[in-house]
Amino acid sequence: MPIKHSIRLLLVDDHQIVREGIRSSLADEEVILIVGEAANGKIALQKIKELKPDVVLMDLNMPVMGGLETTRLISQQFPEIKVIALTVYESNEYVSEILRSGARGYVLKNTSPEQLIAAIKSVKEGNAFFSPSISRLLLEEYTNKKSPPSLPITRREQEVLALIAAGHTTKEIAARLDLSVRTVETHRAQLMKKLKARNAAELSRIALERKLV
Repeated sequence: MPIKHSIRLLLVDDHQIVREGIRSSLADEEVILIVGEAANGKIALQKIKELKPDVVLMDLNMPVMGGLETTRLISQQFPEIKVIALTVYESNEYVSEILRSGARGYVLKNTSPEQLIAAIKSVKEGNAFFSPSISRLLLEEYTNKKSPPSLPITRREQEVLALIAAGHTTKEIAARLDLSVRTVETHRAQLMKKLKARNAAELSRIALERKLV
């Protein structure tokens, strides 16, 4: 019986060796099917129209059209497609900028195959995802803040929002804050309502813009 893939992935990176490495990393993952590759954003947009991927793994620095501009156009033209930034840059500024462009995740190029697979699956489900070192960076900055920003949410909701923005799942947030999964889901629903966000990626963008993380 042929394998039924549930996630269609497009690779966008100007270095063929990087694309080959990712292909090799995902070769044994039955859920993910790499439907195509592109060496720049312009080609990526053409491929998206042809191949209709679920997720795009996007390099930020490319010739012709870079990852930020391409992600912004994908968000506008194909809002159902999830984009994960693939980069060597480990900084809050880059995370904030790519999320404003519409990306759902931020993964470093030295990440493990297991983390890359987790990122692809997570954003396909509508969650945000960050490499572990980026999550730590965001959480450290949040912890060091002296006062919370002015937001129409409770202190507990701010804590949940910070963890969502750092890429944690509902179960992980529940464990960290010693709450039930249902309570975290309620906080998440309230945050989306209060902040007029449609998904975890928009919550993450708001948290970064307000410098909550």
